[in-house]
Amino acid sequence: MSQWLSFATPIYDHGRSLMNNSVDLVIPPICNLCRCDLTDESRWLGLCDKCCSLVIESSDDCCSRCGNQSEIYRQEAATKSSAFCPKCKQTHFMFSRVFTLGSYQKYLRHAVLQTKHPHGYPLAVALGRLLAHVRKKEIDLFQPDLIIATPMHWLRRLTRGVNGPDAVANSVAKYLELPKSNRAIIRFRYTAQQVNLSQTQRLKNIASAFRLRGKNIAGKRILLIDDVMTTGATCNEVAKVLRFHGASDVAVGVVARQGLSVHRKAS
Repeated sequence: MSQWLSFATPIYDHGRSLMNNSVDLVIPPICNLCRCDLTDESRWLGLCDKCCSLVIESSDDCCSRCGNQSEIYRQEAATKSSAFCPKCKQTHFMFSRVFTLGSYQKYLRHAVLQTKHPHGYPLAVALGRLLAHVRKKEIDLFQPDLIIATPMHWLRRLTRGVNGPDAVANSVAKYLELPKSNRAIIRFRYTAQQVNLSQTQRLKNIASAFRLRGKNIAGKRILLIDDVMTTGATCNEVAKVLRFHGASDVAVGVVARQGLSVHRKAS
C-alpha cells in the first residue's frame, strides 16, 4: 500500500493542479480563505490582501533558533541580552533554525486547521507560497539544497484525504525553485496524534517513527517543511534521522508556530 501511494500521490497532486488551472480559465479565482474575488495582483498567491495581513504576524520578536514567541524572549531581544529564547538554552534541537509566518492563533490557526481537510488543499498551497515569499531572504541565507516535507503515515493520509505539509512543501519548492524529494523519509510506524499527549508522551510516541528510504543526503542542507510546530518534538525527530544520515544542516519551515511557556520541559 505504501509503495502504491508513493507512486500515486505525485500523479494525484499534478492532476489536481492541472484541474485548478483549467477552472481558473473559466471561473475567476477566489481567495482560498475568505472566498472573495481576487484582484489580478493577488491571484498568483491565492489569498486576498486582507487575509494576508490577518494571517501574517511579525516574527521579529521570535527566536530564530526555535521560532518560539514568548514575553521573556521579547524582553531579552529588546535589550539584546540573548541570541536565543530561554527555551533554547534548555534544549538541544537537531535543527538549526525555524522560519514561520507567525503564531498558531486567530486567523493563522483557522487557516492551518482548514488545510487538514481535502477542501483545504488549495489553501495549503497558498500558505506555502506565502511562507516562501515572506521568508525568502532568510531561507536564501540558509542556502538549502533540498526540501522535504514532514512525512505522514500512509494510513492517516488515506483516512484524512490530504497531506497538508506535503502541499505546503510542494508550493515552497516551486516558489523558491528548489528540488523537493518525495518520500525520501517515511513515517513507517503509525503514531497517535501528538496534540493530546503530554511532553513525555510526545517524545515516546514519536521516537524511532521515521526512516530514510535510500536517499543520499550526505552533505546536503535540508529545509524541512511542516504546517504547524508545537513543541518541536516531531521536527526534531525527523531532523535527527536526517543528520544521522549525513545532512550537514537542517532548518524547519512551518506555516505557524505555537508559542510555548519557557517553564515547560524541553522537547
